[in-house]
Amino acid sequence: MHLIRTIALFSFTTSRPASLIHWKVTSRQLAAGCAVIVIAGCAGPSAGASRTSARLTAYTIPTADSRPVGIVAGPDGAMWFIETLGNKVGKLSTAHVVTEYTIPTEGAYGPMSVDGITPQFKPAGITVGSDGSLWFTEYAANKVAKLTSLGSFTEYPIPSDNAYPDGIVAGPDGNIWLTESGTDKVAKVTPRGTITEYPLARIPYSIAASADGNIWVGEGGGLAKITPGGLVTNYPFAGSAGAIVAGPDGNMWFADWNGSPAIGKVTAFGKITRYSIPEDHIPVAYPGFITTASDGALWFTMDGFGAFVGRVSTTGDFTELTLPGFPYSGGYDSGGIAAGPDGNVWFTSVLSDELIKVDARSQPGTADAWPGF
Repeated sequence: MHLIRTIALFSFTTSRPASLIHWKVTSRQLAAGCAVIVIAGCAGPSAGASRTSARLTAYTIPTADSRPVGIVAGPDGAMWFIETLGNKVGKLSTAHVVTEYTIPTEGAYGPMSVDGITPQFKPAGITVGSDGSLWFTEYAANKVAKLTSLGSFTEYPIPSDNAYPDGIVAGPDGNIWLTESGTDKVAKVTPRGTITEYPLARIPYSIAASADGNIWVGEGGGLAKITPGGLVTNYPFAGSAGAIVAGPDGNMWFADWNGSPAIGKVTAFGKITRYSIPEDHIPVAYPGFITTASDGALWFTMDGFGAFVGRVSTTGDFTELTLPGFPYSGGYDSGGIAAGPDGNVWFTSVLSDELIKVDARSQPGTADAWPGF
């Protein structure tokens, strides 16, 4: 396993002077709220690591302090996302125009913080249903909702009180599946909104569908596989699968944010392999969300200290694209992550209220692939 670290700047401000990080930056302005910035050089890499440039594009969300988290590619080619503090569902069209839809229930994700000062991270899952609608969880409102392409909302209350719905995915059975982190359950939702709940052994966070027709749940202390009929098989391990996704190799891949941060994979039969995330010169960093990209690798975001977006191959080779302020000194920056229909990787920048597009070719050996920059 080897590490390649990329220095990448996508925002217009940083909490640390550029002179301290030794960035040499060139940029080209594209349009209002959108810029492409390429890092041409940086301080010498640490022993055993090399660095290359990356190409990122930032799109500003109109609503200030919107706190975008969940993101997914829609059936219309647009990127759809949840604004947890803005209480909206946003859409970035292929023409790079942002449209926002206000969620009917006020405070669907709760207040910004407990003390009114410190920002809180709010779970906000979103997926595309078999009906073509955008389905999403309302963590504080205790609901699951759908939004049609025409902007029409329908909300369905979760049967259990204080369920705190979190992860959500469209199942191969045509239903929507979601996790209830407050009740240790997983729920199945039909296209008409009928909800059936199934108990789990541990606290569930994330959820994903596998190619064999089953549903996998990432939990605190393990993983669970659920058949369309609700039969649960548990796979405990010493970690927490905070996010999970179907990989390009037929396995399920997950972000393990407990103890030693790692990206893990589990086979259909429950064999688990963990790949430790290289964290040289990072005080503490944990993987947040994970997605499968068009380049055949897994891409993931990091929260807390660290502030970088990572890529790992199915053989465990890592590439890290660091964000402004690296190593980050607290809070959350990169949020949800998803593969776009354009072949690129997209993630939400929680504190800067932006959607960030990462060119999937921003990998070792492609640093000179951008004429004109």
